[in-house]
Amino acid sequence: MDKPRPPGNDRRDMGRSSVTEVWERPDYWMIFTAPSQFMTLPVQDLTPADRTFLRSKMPPAVTGLAGGETA
Repeated sequence: MDKPRPPGNDRRDMGRSSVTEVWERPDYWMIFTAPSQFMTLPVQDLTPADRTFLRSKMPPAVTGLAGGETA
């Protein structure tokens, strides 16, 4: 049985296969899981190495640059 998590530390595990598209904006990424359904990931405080690591975990077919972001 999983240990209870303290309030505010909710975590959901989502397989990478459920991600259909990722739009990279300067301050956040939009992670799409279905048509018109997405989550936002704030990235303004992430280092370039952190962003590179996250990109390496996504299949190339789902990543997309938008909003002036560069790879």
